[in-house]
Amino acid sequence: MRIGLCLASLTIITASCAAPPNREQVLMEEIERTIPLPNDATPLRNYARHYAFRGPTMVEAVYVIPSVPTDWRDGMEVMTVSGSRPATPQEIAETEALDALSREQWGEAGKRYWHSTPDVFPIMSDGGCDQISILYDVAAKRFRMAGCNGEVPRSTS
Repeated sequence: MRIGLCLASLTIITASCAAPPNREQVLMEEIERTIPLPNDATPLRNYARHYAFRGPTMVEAVYVIPSVPTDWRDGMEVMTVSGSRPATPQEIAETEALDALSREQWGEAGKRYWHSTPDVFPIMSDGGCDQISILYDVAAKRFRMAGCNGEVPRSTS
């Protein structure tokens, strides 16, 4: 009986010691639960989602569809003045290293990341709905902007 009581007490203590979600986790969940994704966007699970504060009451976010790993050894060509040639092993290794670094910076599809500043977000030129830019007003609980990259983002004010 005494052992059962101790185990029950231990269970209660363990359950009550779970850390509450931090402010950033709560905000990411709030944004993802309520965001009006653009019509051409793919499902949220396809994006690596990056967040940071842009001022005390504004969250900026960028959702990107990460690139998939490529086997660069299979037919990689290097452009030359007169056409192209097969890549050397060193060129292939350099390309693989850059590709791995890029995938690390962009993150994984289905995961979210909180950054200290939006200045470190991954970006692409154009890209359409492969990148979505978001501004969320925390105080008003409203999206100020949500749009695909390279398009005029729609203001939600």
